Amino acid sequence: MAHLNAVAVSNDTEFHQLIAEAAKNSALSLSVAPVGALLFSATVNLYSGVPQARHRLVQAHEAIMEAIIGHDPKTAEKWMARHIRDFRTGYEILGVDMHAPITLHPRALEVMQSS
Repeated sequence: MAHLNAVAVSNDTEFHQLIAEAAKNSALSLSVAPVGALLFSATVNLYSGVPQARHRLVQAHEAIMEAIIGHDPKTAEKWMARHIRDFRTGYEILGVDMHAPITLHPRALEVMQSS
């Protein structure tokens, strides 16, 4: 299960990289690797503690992607806000402090190097 969780987080990071590239925003693209390492570290344990989180992530990514392809920025924004709320809710369910420092997971450096 831990491997599946790590794969899901890696796919999440890759999705964010693709969004940055599609936006043709070099500042956003440069920030994806370090932010991705933090997201990987912050999320890798979320999936084992909140099993529905992976499903919600995939649902949000699909909706965001469809909105972008359909040139519907309002729907993309709505789903991105929902995606962020889901992350926060997952942390609340786990009892994790959203303001606590994030300890980098050992695999987070792999995420940075692959971006």
